[in-house]
Amino acid sequence: MPDVTDVVPVRRMTVAKGSVHLDHVPSERKMGAAAAAGSLAAKQAAHNVAHTVPAQLTHIECDLDVDGHIVTATVTVQAIARTTLSAYALAGASAALVALAGDAGRITDLHVVQNVEG
Repeated sequence: MPDVTDVVPVRRMTVAKGSVHLDHVPSERKMGAAAAAGSLAAKQAAHNVAHTVPAQLTHIECDLDVDGHIVTATVTVQAIARTTLSAYALAGASAALVALAGDAGRITDLHVVQNVEG
């Protein structure tokens, strides 16, 4: 883990987005479970992702959009933190996509869309 002791905490926001191609349209129940999985994974990223500097998140949003057989997960995280929140947002988006994909889908894209500081 990097030494960020001297870094002044500032308000940060990161948005990560990913897509999964499914063989079927997911049910509302499965979509809700995937959104919850994304939010919980973002919250626990400091414990589950190596070298992630702990941060107390002030906002987590996991939005899922369905377009035919493609579901896009967009995870937004905010915190007063010393480093970027990319690991938190990516952990949330990937968890939501994995919860949807299971054995019947393939994740086609996962990336950080936006990092904002200040």
